[in-house]
Amino acid sequence: MKRRTLFCTAAFFLFFAGHSVACAAEAAAPADTANGTARISSDVFGKRGGYFHPFLKLNGMHSDNIFNTKENTASDFITVVSPGIWLAAPRVKEELLDIDTSSISSGGLDLDFATGKDFKRYQAYLFYGPDISMYSRYSDENITRHRAEGMFQYNLRGGLTFEFIDQFQRSRDPRGTGISTQEDKYATNFLTFRTSYDITPKLELKADYSNFLVDYSAQRNNYRDRDDDSVSASVFFKFTPKTSAFIEYDYVTVNYDTNTLYDSSLHRGYGGIAWDVTKKSEGRFKIGSSSRDYESPRISDTDEFVMELRLNHTFTPKTSVAFTAFRQNSESNIQGLNSILRNRFDTAVTYRLTSKITTILKLAYSEENYNGALTYGGVTKEREDETNMAALSAKYEIKKWLTAGLSYSYRKRDSNFSDFDYSTSVFLINLTAAL
Repeated sequence: MKRRTLFCTAAFFLFFAGHSVACAAEAAAPADTANGTARISSDVFGKRGGYFHPFLKLNGMHSDNIFNTKENTASDFITVVSPGIWLAAPRVKEELLDIDTSSISSGGLDLDFATGKDFKRYQAYLFYGPDISMYSRYSDENITRHRAEGMFQYNLRGGLTFEFIDQFQRSRDPRGTGISTQEDKYATNFLTFRTSYDITPKLELKADYSNFLVDYSAQRNNYRDRDDDSVSASVFFKFTPKTSAFIEYDYVTVNYDTNTLYDSSLHRGYGGIAWDVTKKSEGRFKIGSSSRDYESPRISDTDEFVMELRLNHTFTPKTSVAFTAFRQNSESNIQGLNSILRNRFDTAVTYRLTSKITTILKLAYSEENYNGALTYGGVTKEREDETNMAALSAKYEIKKWLTAGLSYSYRKRDSNFSDFDYSTSVFLINLTAAL
């Protein structure tokens, strides 16, 4: 399988961001939170927001089922150290990318993402953050995950915009994924070029190309290594400056390195709406159909309805909600099965008890329906899983640059193969420092 690193990309972004740091006369102001996925509050930096933003997060967590098994569960205390840094030129107040990739998503993305346009001529951005996990009892489980991503956007005065984005991750599947009971490490790289053009104040065209590489470390997982190419085109019509209707077409080719029997192409068509009506409500919803055509005549083609939703709404200065959902046909994580039809719904309700204390309730539900018969434990049938998750957390702002947190989460999976059922509880405390 061909491999690619972010060396050239990182060097390119470091040149821009490093040059800006050297030229900056003002020190970076502190932030209230930062980690590998969290966004940094935009009201922290203000006009003195810098170019260079380091952060450090310390997590201590106890899990009662670290291997996600039905029986013979094992508990452990895990310490996670997450240092990191992000750089931007010109300066910005918050992290710019929110990319949700998955090793089983055809084309790489669970949910589409938008970076937005700015009135600046260009924007460069670079992020790197490792998560160093250390287990107290089961030290063989120790792992360091890596995420690096960068973006360069260039806006021409005539309404033409170009974007280059790259994300590299090195991680491992959660225990209990598919039928595996082993450590399944992988690396992924998502690369995309995007362009948009405002033909008129009401009409906008967008097009992009992306490439997604999946490379598993262990030879037993060679059947999952693949190279996806995607092209997409969409037309937006603006009813108001903040509300648009759009149509979209995506074409994805999935090419496996060794498991070529499952090479396929996907055609996806959507209609949708995007809005950013006020500071209180913004979102994007699209719904359509997807057809998967396999190159091998031995595998039946599939047709499914698909959808995506992102919604953020602020009810009061103290209460807000974020909701995401998707339905998509994805790649299989079990050898010999064709694909997975996935449905997922997530919601997070945030409530500020005081100016320094914030609570968050998260709920999630997912379904995974495998296409193809699985034989396990002497039984043959199509596998179906349902997973529920609930989490409650609170954070306390000690200083503008220092935050403490506490959370509890519970996850339960029910499968029509009872051997794959499990439940896991995790208690977590953390401390985050960010500049």
